[in-house]
Parts: sequence; C-alpha cells; structure tokens
Amino acid sequence: LMSAYNDGEIREMIGVLIADEYLQVTGDQYPLIQVTPKALEVLKEGKKIGMSYAVETGRGTAKQSGGGLYDTELFDRLRSVRTEMANEHGIPSYIVFSDSTLHEMARNFPTDDHAFLRLSGVGETKLERYGEVFMGVISDYLKEFPDAQAVLQQKQLEQKELAGNPETAEKRPKPAQKNYAGTTFEETYRLYQECKTVEEIIAIRGLARMTIENHFRHLAELSAYEMRLKDFVTDEQAKAIARAIEESDDQHLKPLKEKLGDDYSYFQIGMVLAFRKREQ
Repeated sequence: LMSAYNDGEIREMIGVLIADEYLQVTGDQYPLIQVTPKALEVLKEGKKIGMSYAVETGRGTAKQSGGGLYDTELFDRLRSVRTEMANEHGIPSYIVFSDSTLHEMARNFPTDDHAFLRLSGVGETKLERYGEVFMGVISDYLKEFPDAQAVLQQKQLEQKELAGNPETAEKRPKPAQKNYAGTTFEETYRLYQECKTVEEIIAIRGLARMTIENHFRHLAELSAYEMRLKDFVTDEQAKAIARAIEESDDQHLKPLKEKLGDDYSYFQIGMVLAFRKREQ
C-alpha cells in the first residue's frame, strides 16, 4: 500500500495525522503511535482524509508546498527551533509540529494566539506548550526583515498571474531578489568577533535569547567560523559535559540536562555538542 512512498514522505504523513489528531503518541521511554477516536470514526464511516505535504520546486526566497508558497528562511529557523525542542524532550521532531504546519507558519506569519490557533494541527494544548516560542521566532524574523511578508505576497501574486496569463507575467518587470539566508547568523558572528558577550549581542540585536543561542549553536557546528568553546563554558564545565555525553546512551539535550543538573544550561550543553560535531 505504501510502497510508492519513501521513508521521508511516510514520516511527513504520520506527522500530519498526529497534528490533525487522527493519531496519537503514547508512552515516554518507548513511544507508540495509536489511532484516536477521531480516526476510528473515519474508519467506521469509510471517509477519506485529505492532506498536503511539502513538494519543493525551484530555489530562492519562496518555495512551493502543498498549501502554496512559503518563506524558506523563516521555515529553516522554525525547523531549527523544532529540532531543539524535540531534542530537549527526547521526542521525534514531528511530534512538536509537522513540516506542513511549519510551512503554514512561514506562509502566514502568525504572531498572536488567534492567528496561531488557525494553523492546521494547532489546538489549545500546542498553543500553550509551544506557541510563545514559535511566535517569538516569527516576531524576531519580522523585526529583521519587515518586508518579508510583502516579498512573499508579491511572489504569490506573480505565481497567480503566471498561471492566469503567462505572457503578461513574463513581460512585467520582476522586483529585485532579496537574499535572507545567512545574513542574521553573519551579524551575530560579526558581533562575536568584536568580543561582545551573548548578553550584549541579545541587547544590541533586540532578539530573543533562544534566537541568538540558536545562531551560536549553528555557527559552532561549522568549521568555517573561528570560535572558541571557552567563550561559552569554562574548561571544567566542558569536561563535565563531555564526560556526561560519553557516559550517556541518549545524547539528547533533555536527558543530558537531567544528568548534569541545574548547574548547566541547555545552551552550554548544546554548545559542547555543537563543537563535538564540528570536530567530527
């Protein structure tokens, strides 16, 4: 039945079904996926469930998914935060949000509870659990790129015109392309090179702590950027974290944090993990 789909597509489908509450994950140490009462109603009545999952076409600021164009730079940031939160809790990323829900966020830019609840697969529980963090990422992005929504809307308009009248769309002058990728990380790195501390960079850039810390974790994994682990953790802390990593079978952030205790932050643990990845 599923032989026509690859593993990634099947995982995406499962994520959508979980987000839409047709499937649920039970158990902590050994998670199991079960059908919900909502799914049983569908099975009994023989109904079909429609879903759209990402099908990327082309390159640039916007890409195409089942629901339309979305901002790829914002999507990458949201996906990075999703990965971090999943690692902290030791769960698969799609349990936090499916890719299709992240596509919606990167398409609609929700920054308040009402708009966030309109996303597919988002209810009161996920709003309470994850809403503040993800809306913070979106708000930070719009602070950095105030015209991001206008750029995406322009591309959506161009797409509609192309579909309706290809000749007219081809003749109309195209706006200058904006390259968002990498700029915000580079700015954080520039301030780091000026010997600014994490606290100072947060204050200078006016961004959320999680956003700046994500920048540093991303940069620390890349050998092209010269960085020193001792700027973020002491030698003693680095040794203790490294020892915990080597002694642990589960190297997700949450179990490592539980093992190390309150004297160590998720950021410090994440930086040691990032530098280890950098050295591999």
